[in-house]
Amino acid sequence: MRTTRNYRNAVENFIRDVHNRPAFQNILTILRTNKAGRVWLVGGTIYRTLARFLYGKIPQLNGDPDYDLTYTNKLPHKLSLPSCWTFEPKPNHTPEPFDPYDKDRLTNGKAKADLIHLEEWWIFDKLGCAPTLESYLDTVPLDIQAIAYDPVDRVFHDAGCRDALESRTVRIRCPQNAAIAAQRAILPNAHAYAELKARSLGFTVYQPLKRVS
Repeated sequence: MRTTRNYRNAVENFIRDVHNRPAFQNILTILRTNKAGRVWLVGGTIYRTLARFLYGKIPQLNGDPDYDLTYTNKLPHKLSLPSCWTFEPKPNHTPEPFDPYDKDRLTNGKAKADLIHLEEWWIFDKLGCAPTLESYLDTVPLDIQAIAYDPVDRVFHDAGCRDALESRTVRIRCPQNAAIAAQRAILPNAHAYAELKARSLGFTVYQPLKRVS
């Protein structure tokens, strides 16, 4: 089937593209040096790049994208870093206001990586989930965000992204998380958040068929 072949080509292009980016390799080296354990790339860098390779409607970035990575082991209080990189811990909102999307960040002035320690990801406590990659993919706001890339084994963990990309539709996956994402984007509700992300890709929001009585 053509979509299968096109998707396979997009995946191969993504892997080649991301591993040819020195900043991404630097980030992986920093996390490995500081014993972060298992590491996965998540977030918009994956699905937006795959969409660009599939449909060519998303502008190519001149520099590095913003990376989001999740990892298993707690990082040390003081990280070992190359001279050009800095570590910015997430703000200490105690007791309020609390922003659940605040993350630790690595930056070199041009590239940046937001870091998510699975054990500390806010929504797991809220929903009673185990701190696993599977739980992370189950609780992202939208199905198109339900994908992770293992840069060591060079494999994807897909829980809905491919279907969204090939159908060019976006669905709400975790209503609780989507509602908070909408609030942060100053949008009225989760559906408006899904529409915003869909429009940015030239996609539409999934509309279930109405029953005819």
